[in-house]
Amino acid sequence: MRFGANNTELDVGAGTAGLFGPQMELNRCKWRCSEAKRVLVEFDSSTYRRLELEDAFLGDDLQQNLDFHDSSMNGLLLGMIEEIQQGCPHGELFAESLSHGLIRHVHYHHGASRKSAAALEGKSRFDAQQFSRLKEYVRANLSAKITMHNIADAVGVNQAFLFRGFRNTFACSPYQYVLSERIAAAKRMLAYGKLPLVDIALMTGFSSHSHFSMVFSRQMGLSPTEFALKCRA
Repeated sequence: MRFGANNTELDVGAGTAGLFGPQMELNRCKWRCSEAKRVLVEFDSSTYRRLELEDAFLGDDLQQNLDFHDSSMNGLLLGMIEEIQQGCPHGELFAESLSHGLIRHVHYHHGASRKSAAALEGKSRFDAQQFSRLKEYVRANLSAKITMHNIADAVGVNQAFLFRGFRNTFACSPYQYVLSERIAAAKRMLAYGKLPLVDIALMTGFSSHSHFSMVFSRQMGLSPTEFALKCRA
């Protein structure tokens, strides 16, 4: 790699990550391993503002590091890659949850003010009224497109607080919470109704019958048809 007038040679392996700061000018980058897959992610100011994270992180300088390993960060990146390769079947809320998770993780572990950011993370929980609004909104809109912006409006908080609230109250992401509500509703329909699977999929907010079957099987260890038959046995 060439930075200005300086050359830097790195011997990196699978899973190696690098953080390039905003003031770092990369003039040339040459890789000697043609079969390696490289993932480049840019954090720009518009992303922070769209996710309502500018107050918490936009002024926090990331600690430049050209060679480190972070398995949690890699897991989030692999989740993004898999979702894109599959045609984004899990929808916008899944992408937003991954984006929030990635930005937060990078700042908490590689930011200049990571200690104060981590302290802020632990202070946000939903109170009884916020939880009631959240539950009411999600259950009333299972068949619709649910986004973090919509949930935040219904609960009466911003997206930054919302993500922390899910983590600290339920130990999950917004997507995981909504998914659990969708699976619970689908289980009730399968156990007590006779609706076609395609109708259940649409009524519980899944993108297709096949997507519903895949996610349900992954969560329950049984296909929707197998679960329905077991309930009625």
